[in-house]
Amino acid sequence: MASTKFKIGGPVGLAVVIGCLALVTAIGFWEMDRRIRAAVRQETALFQNALNAIALANDQAYEAAVELLRPLLPAFQERGVPAEELTALIDAYLLSIVNAAEPLEYDRDFNDLLPILETKMPRYGWRMHQAGWYFFRTGDLAAARHYFEKAIADFDGMGDFRESADTYWAAALINIAQGQKDRAIANLEIAEVRNYRHYNKTIFVADRNAYEHDPWFIRLGMQYAEFWPTIEAIIREFEASEALQPR
Repeated sequence: MASTKFKIGGPVGLAVVIGCLALVTAIGFWEMDRRIRAAVRQETALFQNALNAIALANDQAYEAAVELLRPLLPAFQERGVPAEELTALIDAYLLSIVNAAEPLEYDRDFNDLLPILETKMPRYGWRMHQAGWYFFRTGDLAAARHYFEKAIADFDGMGDFRESADTYWAAALINIAQGQKDRAIANLEIAEVRNYRHYNKTIFVADRNAYEHDPWFIRLGMQYAEFWPTIEAIIREFEASEALQPR
């Protein structure tokens, strides 16, 4: 009886070998394609989440932004992206932490971010200003003052005198929180000189009712016993002077 086995070196065996190689190659290319597509989807999702998080911060949905931003920074760092190329992401993260309704809930986020701001990012007064506000809102006045001073130095170093007006105004609020009326007025006057349009005595007095309904001022008033009495004392002094007369 003739054998039904084929020889590996025969035409049929060669066809089988070629077929197997083709199949293995096809499977390999399919697996490679699958991995490439998965990697592309992963990278696309990473950048999409970054854009969504920045949009949330811009829309003042700060808590949602923090939750989305938290894993993104280490993910980009694992890919070797330097901090200076993540400016928009880091600034949105910082802004969201500082402006959250309960910033202390994000204390770990802030403490992880602060060394990056200090050592790996270009010096920019706005970032130091935000750090100052975080400490002010969480009850550390010494640290708040320190970072506001750094912000002013950075703004002045870059010639951004108008930008520093906001930080002098914030420094005045620290004085107000400590019941230091005269020092507060001195800082308010510097802010007025640097940006009269947005920081002048008339605006400070006119915003009296806004202070009482603003969540940030309400929180500061609850944290610092001298806050509201000192604001009222400053307003009375401004109203009694000629400071509110138009120039």
